[in-house]
Amino acid sequence: MMDNEQNERLLKQFLTERVPQTVVNEGFSSRVIQHLPPSREGWLSAVWTMLCSIAIVVYVLLTPIWSLLRELFLKEILSCIFFLHRLCWDVFTMFSVYVGVLLGLFVLLYIVYPIERRMI
Repeated sequence: MMDNEQNERLLKQFLTERVPQTVVNEGFSSRVIQHLPPSREGWLSAVWTMLCSIAIVVYVLLTPIWSLLRELFLKEILSCIFFLHRLCWDVFTMFSVYVGVLLGLFVLLYIVYPIERRMI
């Protein structure tokens, strides 16, 4: 029991005496990263993403999934339209909500896309 306590005490003393020192960087690493040439694999990532997206669209259109999705979404969209119509919204208000939702999706895409590009 005494050896464990002595070992713990010696270990703590050893670790506290040898605290790792930080190296002064002063922005050197960020300057080096900024001066590196752009990655040549960026175009490959964009082409691969485009090919995968096209493959998914073709697959969905050529399988029975498309008719199921279309029926489901049409049913949901129509139910939402009828609900909004029951709230006595006129056509202009419904159109404004539709445009607002689309603009929100585009802004979200505009915000998320550059973040994804930086992560690649």
